[in-house]
Amino acid sequence: MDAYLQVNQLIKSGYHPYVKLDSLLEEFLQAALKKVRSSEGSIQIQNRGETVSGKQGQDLVINRVEETNKPKKDLFSDSEFVDSPLYDQPPEEIERPAMPVENKIPVENKIPVENKVLIENRMPEDSILCFPLIYMGETIGKVSLKLNRQDSQTQEVKHFVDLFAKELAFFIKRHEVKQRTLQYLGKELFLIGTSSSIKRLDEFIEKASQVDLPVLIEGEFGCEKLHVACAIHFCSARHHELFVEVNCSSQHSSNFLEKLAAGFEKAEGGTLFLNGIDQLDLAYQAQITGYLESRVGQWIGGSPRKRDVRIIASASQNLQEMVQAESFLKEILIELDFLKVEIPPLRDRQEDIRAHVEYLVQKYQRFPGQKISERVLKICEAYNWPENVFELERVIATLMALSGEQEIIDSNGLEYHEKIKNFCDGREEQMLLGARTSRNSFGAEGTKNRKLAGIPIELLASNLATQDLHGLDNLHPSLYKALKYMSEHFHEEISLGNLSQQAHISPSHLSFLFKTELGYPCKSFLAMVRIEKAKQLLKTQSNQRITDISLDVGFGDLSHFEKTFKRIVGQNPSKYRQGLLYNRPGLMFQES
Repeated sequence: MDAYLQVNQLIKSGYHPYVKLDSLLEEFLQAALKKVRSSEGSIQIQNRGETVSGKQGQDLVINRVEETNKPKKDLFSDSEFVDSPLYDQPPEEIERPAMPVENKIPVENKIPVENKVLIENRMPEDSILCFPLIYMGETIGKVSLKLNRQDSQTQEVKHFVDLFAKELAFFIKRHEVKQRTLQYLGKELFLIGTSSSIKRLDEFIEKASQVDLPVLIEGEFGCEKLHVACAIHFCSARHHELFVEVNCSSQHSSNFLEKLAAGFEKAEGGTLFLNGIDQLDLAYQAQITGYLESRVGQWIGGSPRKRDVRIIASASQNLQEMVQAESFLKEILIELDFLKVEIPPLRDRQEDIRAHVEYLVQKYQRFPGQKISERVLKICEAYNWPENVFELERVIATLMALSGEQEIIDSNGLEYHEKIKNFCDGREEQMLLGARTSRNSFGAEGTKNRKLAGIPIELLASNLATQDLHGLDNLHPSLYKALKYMSEHFHEEISLGNLSQQAHISPSHLSFLFKTELGYPCKSFLAMVRIEKAKQLLKTQSNQRITDISLDVGFGDLSHFEKTFKRIVGQNPSKYRQGLLYNRPGLMFQES
């Protein structure tokens, strides 16, 4: 098996986001020892002064390392920071380790930072393979594995340990961010998961933390945009300074501009996070230019002095598309779009859902015996989570609150969540067999008898054609806004982009809401509304030409209208009108 896949498999099998870092490293080390057939090994973290060590198949222990330098307190209350680097000797002064004492690898021996070094034990059949843990170009620890001479010489083993060390560095920094956000912000904000998407975010955070360029974080509502912003700040050289958040959705409060100005002042030397900058009206967007320093020379900053503030902004919509729609200032996008990352929706990283659920169960657990059953876990993995991590947390928190002591929560506990309940109906058996419902399975067969709040979907489309919004109250607020706009403008040219602007979400998110909550793609549902209106006109305007009706309901092409009408109704408009007239004596039929 490829070394990358082996490391990935090892990390997934031992990953539990709710455990302490020491316990997590124990899991990883034990799995690594087994994978490379090592008799014993250790993981040492520089700033904590601790080593996780042990033998394969046995409980691992944590040994505190004696440091000769005078320590000073770091951000962690139970840890110490050592001024000198872990590896402080040049390569030519490497000390050969003595015989291991009590079968433990001596952690006090120094190895160089710049190279991965194989240090041979005095016993010819044993070697110690040491790899530094590197983050942002600096050494934060080392991993050491005791191997026989033959295994230690193979490139496959070296490559495996190298990749393993890189993964360990990311998890160590995640834990550091978790501790720092808890200390400074009062809540744990850190990335959870082992998917390739999350690993790419880890890599982006490492690179973005090394510079002071502006960062733009895009992602659907409910994704971990704040978590990524915190990680960039607390992994950077600014982590001792303030992280200040300005919530742009509160722009209509009377003192928003005062909050904005105060945010820039407080964040001096630190980071200012403009959360939801896409929610700002154009007038408020223009105000921001008075505080931003233009990196590309668009203007001279309105501040009398240059501020030392790093800017991170987040958006739930695609700002480039908003610029094209003239709902976001191009000048601001130019100043923000230096380092850009998009957080994938939770539905696109299904493999991370179990880890999120495990963490949330521990966070909201009321009794030691509370846990999520495998059946509910599979439902959670199969569900599409339109509001992403925010929605998942609400669901798990509610389940924990409603369940009793020692109860294994089953799928019945999800009934309060109407969307999940509807999702489960008729699908649970397939999910228990491991088959996830396809997001692209919507069509005539799947939606023929679909209902929303007890209203058939065809009747809902008919109601919208007369601007009747009955039955839409329980929909996602953004979908409600889009449907309201559609009911008022269906006869005009409408695109998914138009609707997403009215709903204040990204086109991809709105498309997802149409499919999950209505069972139809946006374009298909719009066609249904127009055809329902056409049916009403054919019934009430018996003398109006079909060509005119086609234009009135939003079809610019008669042929397209007739084909769409026949596909939805089952007959062409002329026959449909003829059938209506045959049932109304005294009315003359007039063909178009």
